[in-house]
Amino acid sequence: PAGEPMRVTHSMMIHNMSYWVSKQSETLNDALTVVGAGKKINKPSDDPVAIGQVMSDRVKISQYGQYESNITQANLWVNASNTLLETVSATLQNAINAVSTYSAGGTDKTTSLMMLKNYYTEMIALADSSYASSYMYSGNLSNTRPFVDEVSIQGGLPSDIIFDLAGNAGNVGIQISNEDGTVVRNITGLSGAAGTNTMVWDGLDDSSNPLPDGTYQFVVTAQDGTEAVAAYPTYRGDAGGKEIIIGSDEKIILNNNGGIIFSSLLRDMSRAITAITNDSGNLSSIGDSLLQNNATIETQIVQLSNAVLQLDNSNNRLQTLMTNSSNRISNLETGSVEEAAIKVKAQQIVYEEVISLTADILKMPKLTDYL
Repeated sequence: PAGEPMRVTHSMMIHNMSYWVSKQSETLNDALTVVGAGKKINKPSDDPVAIGQVMSDRVKISQYGQYESNITQANLWVNASNTLLETVSATLQNAINAVSTYSAGGTDKTTSLMMLKNYYTEMIALADSSYASSYMYSGNLSNTRPFVDEVSIQGGLPSDIIFDLAGNAGNVGIQISNEDGTVVRNITGLSGAAGTNTMVWDGLDDSSNPLPDGTYQFVVTAQDGTEAVAAYPTYRGDAGGKEIIIGSDEKIILNNNGGIIFSSLLRDMSRAITAITNDSGNLSSIGDSLLQNNATIETQIVQLSNAVLQLDNSNNRLQTLMTNSSNRISNLETGSVEEAAIKVKAQQIVYEEVISLTADILKMPKLTDYL
């Protein structure tokens, strides 16, 4: 009837008391979890603010780990490049010595040419070095061999022939060979200018037959009047530096532009070979150019040393940031075992009292008879 007070039934009392016993049991279990896990934050509801900070720090640690990995990879590349450029410097110095010795009458023409051609071949191999399956000195075109006198035919379509000359030439010849070394085409009567030259090739052999798809090597000979003109491989990479992210808003750019590093020294080594072949008298100026090339290589080595310092400093900062984040996580997550043990003891007393009180209220010897 209206206005009549609600009757509290025995069933309702059991339901309410069971709820509060459950809540006390949950609180006790949470305290036991802290003791068992050694952490005072085991689920988001324990401390939402602290959980947010912990998650933020864990994201940062993951980012720091990626930066650390990038630094490791950069250091490996720098070490490889440093070793290689030291070899380049030594090879170039040998070429300088060979030119100087020949100029002073210390070696004959045949011996000097043989030495210089060997150093030149070695230098091209060094310029075409690869690291981790990528060419080291092709800029951003890491899959492109930076210095090579090659032309290809794909799908019946030939690529252009590209080469560099140390000077203007009125008579340029190109000899093309297949992968077996067999000469398949001789092109003559061309002219060229100092720098990079491009010639459109029809992909035919000397009998005007189409050549099959594949890669072909070519050799360029050039003359201006009666004097030979040095030819050397064109740089086929780009000018992009090797950019590596090593921190938040921090990056390092490593010079892998083979055009800057190698083109001029290949030109001058080819000039030296051509000058000796021609019995030319300009070896002194070529020797000076080779010395300047060596100074350029030494500058590159110094820049690599500076890169190592930058990478080390960045790595040290990352280690500090990772330690700080880890410490914050530890301070927020890890609870005092002694403090938690006291809370467990107190909660056990509360839980037992709730059990006892509930049994008294319901006039039952054991609450578990109804749970």
